[in-house]
Amino acid sequence: MLVTPAATITYTLTATGAGGTTTKQVTVTVTAAPPTAPTAIFTASPTSITAGQSSTLTWSVTNATSVSIDNGLGPQPPTGSVSVSPTITTTYTLTATGAGGTTAKQVTVFVSAACIPPKITQVSASSTVAVGGVATLSVAASGSAVSYTWFLGAPDDTSHVVGTGQTIETGPLVNTTSFWVRASNSCGVDDSTAVIVSVCDPPHITQQPRSTSVYVGQRVTFSVEASGSSVSFDWFEGQKGDRSNWVGNGQVFQSGPVVRTTSFWVRTSNECGVDDSSAASVSVISRRRPAGH
Repeated sequence: MLVTPAATITYTLTATGAGGTTTKQVTVTVTAAPPTAPTAIFTASPTSITAGQSSTLTWSVTNATSVSIDNGLGPQPPTGSVSVSPTITTTYTLTATGAGGTTAKQVTVFVSAACIPPKITQVSASSTVAVGGVATLSVAASGSAVSYTWFLGAPDDTSHVVGTGQTIETGPLVNTTSFWVRASNSCGVDDSTAVIVSVCDPPHITQQPRSTSVYVGQRVTFSVEASGSSVSFDWFEGQKGDRSNWVGNGQVFQSGPVVRTTSFWVRTSNECGVDDSSAASVSVISRRRPAGH
């Protein structure tokens, strides 16, 4: 016979026959089963978010008398859910405690930085280079993981890419050229205004001012010829390179009355260079008095 007592019990067997009665006893000791350890199911959905978004923690716990979640969530019912919005990647631990012990489960919510659209904060100013010169262009922008693409032409014309990165060098330029840059990332773009690189032909003197002789008190007229873009002319009295005595400007220059031997020279200049002439000497000749005076 199979018996399943719920508690410790003694069984007595009694046997009776012609010779009398006999009894025997056995005791079945029943030990209480150990308490069952808590069980828990703990999930996060979604497990990856962008900063500012939310994830939902969901759990179901059995055989527990208390349930809690760390990171400030505190005591919780055996079954439930809660929305969380961590700003950095965070691991949450659920702890369930009961007569059978303690069970812990963990879930991690991965947080990526929020995407900030690009905003150009600085771009190279328009500039001037000599014919065949190279310009260095640069840009700065705020935003998340910004990429930079440079284009030749007017803004919005993306047909001719000339480089990438915050700083580029143009190739040798022979004509005035327009450039612009696009800053971009996964959540937007920002385009710069046009950066104009003007090409300037440096001045080059093709005809020097000429030395001459004059009588005391006469004026001297000098002229100079020069090639180049928008050339300016500044005249100085003295030796070449001495700019302490500026006397006039223009391609043609007339001195004041000359009373001693001296020299004049001219500096030609524009946005991309200078060229200085040689010094033109002026010798002063004394007037001879007529005979008999």
